[in-house]
Amino acid sequence: MYKAFILIFFFTPISVLAMSTTSITTIRQGDVAFIEIKKDCHKTSLSIPKLGTFPVLNFQNKKLLTIPTDISQATGTYILPKCGTLTEGAQKFFITSREKEVQEFVIPKEQGGNTTDNAVKVKKNIQNDSRVLKVFTNKKQLWSNPFIFPIENYVITDTYGYTRDSKGINIIHKGIDFRAETGTPIHAMNRGVVRYVGTLPAYGKTIIIDHGRGAQTVYLHLSKILVKEGSLVKQNKIIGESGKTGFVTGAHLHVSVRVLGISVDPESFMNVVGEK
Repeated sequence: MYKAFILIFFFTPISVLAMSTTSITTIRQGDVAFIEIKKDCHKTSLSIPKLGTFPVLNFQNKKLLTIPTDISQATGTYILPKCGTLTEGAQKFFITSREKEVQEFVIPKEQGGNTTDNAVKVKKNIQNDSRVLKVFTNKKQLWSNPFIFPIENYVITDTYGYTRDSKGINIIHKGIDFRAETGTPIHAMNRGVVRYVGTLPAYGKTIIIDHGRGAQTVYLHLSKILVKEGSLVKQNKIIGESGKTGFVTGAHLHVSVRVLGISVDPESFMNVVGEK
């Protein structure tokens, strides 16, 4: 069984815990479990029954099995795999439900008005734009430093996971919003390859950076894009400027973090692999 030398990292505001052989690790829907494994486990990915196959990432001289969960992931108990010297059994962990706040959202006139037909159109545009986010990811890990937030002296105005209800049409906010006047410099959160630049109906001017091994950051509603698709960017490079393109009510920056194509909570992501 995974013994006490294993540390379980949560994508939640919880400190690192030593894990005993009898403990059950709990994460919420939309979070990611980072599980430190022994260095003599040489696999680059591990499979979890009924859940999927997940990458092992290298971070600060640790090997971390990385398990993202969708905000609608089925709750329940799952069994972690064995690897290396971890041969005596398997450790359980539990995915629990995330409290999902619902907020009424009135679509302004500038965005077509608060009608059922317009709400359906907006949701369809968001769903279509989301398909664009499914871009190629490098098999190699392209980063080693902790991730940074994309704006200096940042202020978060909207969090991950709540639902906007417009005329009975629900839209889940799968990212976080930063206060940012039009023209605010946007920095690459880590080293990676630009996989997409373009303008989308709901997301506006968009950049996707692939950091390898399934990890990607997405920057929406920009006023300017300052990088080219296919280019390798260093951490902290200014990649664009914030704006109010796409479906927005005002200037800001929306950031999504995707792991294996799953949009996870960026704040909790940063709690583990972000700059302290």
